[in-house]
Order: sequence, then C-alpha cells, then structure tokens
Amino acid sequence: VAATVGGGGLLLLLLRAWDTAAVDSATIEEMVDDVAAALALVLRERDALLPAAADLSTGFGLLSDSAPRLSGRTYFGGYSSGAHVASSLLLPRPPSVRARARHGLRAPHQLCDCVLHISGVFGGGAPGYPRTLASVVFGASDGPVLPSPALSASQLPAIPQVHVRCTTEAFGAPVVEKAMQAVLAASPYEEAVRLARIPLRVHPVSSNHWGILSSAGLRDAIAWELEREVPSAPDGKAGHDTAAAALAVAPPTPRTRLELRRRR
Repeated sequence: VAATVGGGGLLLLLLRAWDTAAVDSATIEEMVDDVAAALALVLRERDALLPAAADLSTGFGLLSDSAPRLSGRTYFGGYSSGAHVASSLLLPRPPSVRARARHGLRAPHQLCDCVLHISGVFGGGAPGYPRTLASVVFGASDGPVLPSPALSASQLPAIPQVHVRCTTEAFGAPVVEKAMQAVLAASPYEEAVRLARIPLRVHPVSSNHWGILSSAGLRDAIAWELEREVPSAPDGKAGHDTAAAALAVAPPTPRTRLELRRRR
C-alpha cells in the first residue's frame, strides 16, 4: 500500500512538472501542421530517399542482405504522442483538413500505404481521467479539444495498420501502469480499429514505454514487416487491398524473432 501511495505521489509530482514545462509549447494544430509538412516532403522526394532508406535498413539489421529490395511503400505514423498527432492528421477535422490543403497533401486514404504506430497515445477527448492526463501531456489548453483516435477510429481511412506496443508500458508499477494504460488506450484503440474493419496487426514487445525505441523487440517487429513487404503492383504502387492481405499473416512469435536475428 505504501508503495502504491508513494507511486501515486511521484506520478502527480511528475505530471505537475510536465504541465509546467508545457507552458507556451506548440499547440496540437501546430504539431499537425509540422507533421503534414514533413510527410509532404517525404512523398515529394520518395524516389530520391528510397536508396538511402534501403541501405539504412540493411545497415541496422532490419533487412538481411538476401531480402528483396524495398518496394517504395510509405509507412506513416508515430511514437508515443507522435502517434496521436499522426492519427489526427488522418482524421477529417478542420485543423487537419487545413494542414493537408496547406501542404498539398491528398485525401487521407491516399497519404500512405501503411500506418505504423509505436507505443502510441490514443486517448484524449474522453471525459474524466483520460482527458485530464491528455491535458497534461499535450497542454491544458489543448486537452479538452484533443481528438481521441480511440473514439474516432470509425473516421480513420481504411489504410492497413501496424501497432508495436509494450506488454507493460510502465514496468508494471501499479498506479503508474494504470495511468499509462488510460492515456495510451491501446486496447480500446485496437478494438475500435478492428470494429471499423481496418486491417490491423499488433506486435506486443517485452519492453517499456521509454525503452521500446532501443529494444530488440521493436527492431525484430520492423524487420519482420519489412522482410514481408508487399511487392509493387504493375503501376509501381502497392495497393491497400494487397497490403490488407499481407496483414492477415500472423505476427512474429519469439521463435521467428530468433530466426530473424540469426539470419541477420
């Protein structure tokens, strides 16, 4: 009990410090605009970026030397709150519509071939506890108006999704873990995506929210996806129907992850 109360006090202290640090920070609309600008640049320069991306993927062990070269499919998404911002750009909200128009982006369903989120924040917009936490993460002024990908999944485009998330986001610490699961809302988001009939594959990773980017589990999940990348269609682009079929394949088990590591 003492550990639980102490953990709750530490959490409140950290959240208050975070709230203070968020003063005068970027608004959600400004973040969405930045992401739209970055995505527009990648889409414009995709052909020029592809060779370097393939070399980096091989160099970091994400692709074996014998794997087929990347087909040029575009993966779009984010890590942590970045997943929330990326999802916001795909929703039919006025700030997102303005950002897409400002940067010459096409309709949401044409922006990428696959959505890839890593330990994403999908709460926000819901009443009560999740909204309070979202206000702290994104700023008090934005919290009440934040879109909730978990509540708005039916409005997302039918682009296949891949979600890499932790089995325990906050080391399993009782109070902190509950708070993290509330604001991340991974399970409600995944259920809502499936109810919207959007193809989804989930890779549970044995890590934590702050260590997942350097984890072997994340590397293996991405390697597994890249080595099964959908071949290009005759027009040079992989269609969503083909990508959806690829997502029907089961995610990697610990054994297949070990096999990936051995091949690399």
